Amino acid sequence: MCSQERITRAVIPDECARESGQKPNRTVLGTATAGAAFLAYFVLATSVALTKRPISNEAWFANPALTLIQAHYMGTPILETSGTWLRGLDRYTYWIMPLHILAEAAWFKVVGFGLFRLRLLSICWGFVALAAWWVILRTLTQSSRIAVLGLVLISTDFIFVTSAATGRMDMMCAALGFAGLAAYLGWRERNLALAVLAGNVLVAASGLTHPCGILPFAGLWFLILYLDHARFQRRFLGIAAAPYLVGAAAWGAYILRNPSLFWAQFAGNISGFAGEYSNTSRTSGLCSPWVALKNEIVVRYLKNFGAEPTAKISSHFLLFIPLAVVAALVVLTARPELRRQKGCKALLLLAAVFFLMLAFLEGMKFDSYLVQTIPIFTAILAVAIYSAAAHPLPFLPRGLVLAAVAALVGLQVAVVVGCGLQDRYRREYLPTTEFLKNRVSCRTLVMGPGELAFELGFNGRVIDDVRLGYCSGKSPDFIVIGGWNRQWLQAAAVKSPEIYRFVERRLSQQY
Repeated sequence: MCSQERITRAVIPDECARESGQKPNRTVLGTATAGAAFLAYFVLATSVALTKRPISNEAWFANPALTLIQAHYMGTPILETSGTWLRGLDRYTYWIMPLHILAEAAWFKVVGFGLFRLRLLSICWGFVALAAWWVILRTLTQSSRIAVLGLVLISTDFIFVTSAATGRMDMMCAALGFAGLAAYLGWRERNLALAVLAGNVLVAASGLTHPCGILPFAGLWFLILYLDHARFQRRFLGIAAAPYLVGAAAWGAYILRNPSLFWAQFAGNISGFAGEYSNTSRTSGLCSPWVALKNEIVVRYLKNFGAEPTAKISSHFLLFIPLAVVAALVVLTARPELRRQKGCKALLLLAAVFFLMLAFLEGMKFDSYLVQTIPIFTAILAVAIYSAAAHPLPFLPRGLVLAAVAALVGLQVAVVVGCGLQDRYRREYLPTTEFLKNRVSCRTLVMGPGELAFELGFNGRVIDDVRLGYCSGKSPDFIVIGGWNRQWLQAAAVKSPEIYRFVERRLSQQY
């Protein structure tokens, strides 16, 4: 007989299907579908990586890795630090976690440096995340069909794909965290001590990549206590603590080179650049939890799925995606046979842990962190879809379920294709850099968004300074205004009127 922990009646696992005499799932078909999902992900992510206009973050986070390779220290000279909380950044990069920088440096050593090469590293981490979710779903549901369906849905999700095509650390952080959950779930039946060690090694690495690693840390320990509290032994605490102590010692050795600069940069990044042009900080959710919960739903989720007055009418179709997730949550909680299944319950509670922690611990509501939660909601959607298809409800025939799945995947792919067709990299970014290339020399100073350096070089020619020399006293030969600079300058009119007047005078009278 199949374990009682497996999904029964509403979702029939492959093993139960064999015992009941039903036709087993075809391994070849499942493998082919999984392979097609990986291929589709690679094609979609690559198309975005080749056509998406670069952002300042990509340059800021690539710069210390490049400096480490070339000059053997981890500085970020592209950012102007005079008069800011980023003092010492030209020599020490403390404001972000170190592991992504080290991974970039190793990657650039192998494949060379460039914008697409930077994004390709993130795409590779996306493969790790997809494989991890196949293991998570396969283990929790005991169904390879659900695992493959989840793989298809996550691999075509436009949030997941665009995150993978961006040269930030978000996908690496998410992939390591999900891999930690997968390692624990995959090994817990055979060797619980090894499962605890492997899971915490990967989660610790996630935390050293980005502070969002706190989400898989909480998720991993929820799974450990929920699934194996009866088998857990005290000695496992020492095993689990080891990777965190090693990671803290390694990072601490770098911090001890200049603790005062570390505190200035890391504490300053609690609000960061966004805090300079907004009235929020990363910890604001702890002070106003109800406001944080409301903004989490409205700003981080619905706004990014087209629920905005200024959005195009076609963008409103994206609301079909969160509505589908809500319907999936209703299905999983409403069907008793699913609600009682321990794997499904674990998945629902895991989603709650990730959602609530992100809502209250990250007050800026950046959409780049959606990659931490979207795969979990998509996994829940896969379970609900398979349940509805395997045992249709009277008001929800199987044909309608399959049509909805096709529409969902088609909508996600259409968003990604639309992003590629806009090709803002060639239509906006390259014309700007080509204009500058024809007019600059090795002694020219350009003040503008950091992404200009991908074409003009990370050699001191480009300085990212929103204050346009107010604190540094530098006078650039060219000024480029774009992206978040406009938001910062608009806020400066109220928060820093002297800087605003200086910038306005410089732009209107000198350039």
